Amino acid sequence: MDAFLEEPDHEARADGWIDSPSFGGRRPVLHGTVRYRLHCTDTDGLPRTFTGRKDPAPGAPVRLWADTTRLTFRVLNGHVHEPGGTDAGLLGTGTAHLGATDLARLLTTFRTTGPHGTAALTRFGRFLAGELWNTYALGHR
Repeated sequence: MDAFLEEPDHEARADGWIDSPSFGGRRPVLHGTVRYRLHCTDTDGLPRTFTGRKDPAPGAPVRLWADTTRLTFRVLNGHVHEPGGTDAGLLGTGTAHLGATDLARLLTTFRTTGPHGTAALTRFGRFLAGELWNTYALGHR
C-alpha cells in the first residue's frame, strides 16, 4: 500500500475475471492493473486487452456518483502493455455502469497482503476519499 500511495500513477495489481458473452463467458484475468488494463483470452484462446478510463472532471459534487460508477472501455486485439498502445487493433468499445449493489460488492473484494492489512485498506479509503474531495469539492485534478 505504501508503494501504491507514493507512486504518482498509483499502480496496483488487479485479479479476477471478465464476465462477458463477447469473450465467451467468464474469462480469468491473466495480468491486470487497477488502472484498467486487463489481459485475458477469448473463448478461442486469443489474447485480448480490456482497457478502461475514468476521467472525472472537476465540477459539481452531484456528478460524483455518475463519474465514479461509469467506465468507458476499449477491447483490443492482443495483449497491450502500454497505455495508448497502437500495436493492437481495436475490437470494440463500450461503457460499463455499476449500480449501488455492484459497487458495494466490489468494495468487499479489495485485498492486501502484509502485516497491516486493515490499516492499509483504511489508508486506501482515506486516499480515495481525499482524491474525490479534491476533484469535486475543490475543483482540482
